[in-house]
Amino acid sequence: MDWYGSGKSKVSWVITDLNNDKQADVYMAIATGQNQLFHNTGGGTMKNVTGSHLSSGSDNTRRVIAADVDKDGDVDLFSINSGANRLSVGELDYKYADVTASHLPSGMAAYNSQYGVFVDLDMDGLLDIITATYEQRNQLLLNTGDAHFGDFTASVPNDRDPSYVVCVADFDKDGRPDLFFGNRDVNRIYLNKTPKPTK
Repeated sequence: MDWYGSGKSKVSWVITDLNNDKQADVYMAIATGQNQLFHNTGGGTMKNVTGSHLSSGSDNTRRVIAADVDKDGDVDLFSINSGANRLSVGELDYKYADVTASHLPSGMAAYNSQYGVFVDLDMDGLLDIITATYEQRNQLLLNTGDAHFGDFTASVPNDRDPSYVVCVADFDKDGRPDLFFGNRDVNRIYLNKTPKPTK
């Protein structure tokens, strides 16, 4: 989901089943303070489980995206922040563990990310992360397995035009996901030339 509001009141959220009970829960990311997690307890009643299910801490979160990046059957979360981005993986009790330090590349600078998507760019069956970044280069993180990511930013053209958004589509109809970056000045399309896996 995208932003709602303006300035420090901005929020972004994911609405999906986060604890496998077939009811829609809410993860709400906010620009200041602790992000919030609400479990649906039935009949549309929401219980705030932030204190028991999320790691403590506050980020200036621009957007949050959700997917099962470690392929264990539950939903994982990637927070796109104005500071360092953050990866949280779902555990057996549907609590979230902050694995940023152990699962993301070390030394990743805080480049004021604005937007991001999960997509299998190298077509290995694992979801990767591409972020649109306002300062420095857009960042590409390839999933190397078990939700560990390597820094493959050098594989993306060195576009330092401030980016606001990134979208995925197969523009040239070759079966590979391509990228569209919405930038401050010139919008750009990058065609994916990853070799297709052999059967």
